[in-house]
Amino acid sequence: MNNIAQSDIFFFISSAFFILLIIFLLIIMYYIIPIVRDFRAIIKSAKNTSENTFKNIDRVQDDMSAEARAVVKGVGKVLNSLFFRNK
Repeated sequence: MNNIAQSDIFFFISSAFFILLIIFLLIIMYYIIPIVRDFRAIIKSAKNTSENTFKNIDRVQDDMSAEARAVVKGVGKVLNSLFFRNK
């Protein structure tokens, strides 16, 4: 075989492989893009939920009176002494 025929065969095979590779990557992207979108929505939902939780905790802490804080602190000390005794 002459060099031109060999180069034609090489370029045909490499072109076919490249086209198959592109098709394979497009199929993979077809399935990955929706997964990434769902993942992004889940992260956004988790972020909003955690922000709302922290806002609610701050609101509850602001609403507690000093006496309620003292009661909660006393209950916490009692529970701490019951379950975590110093040795």
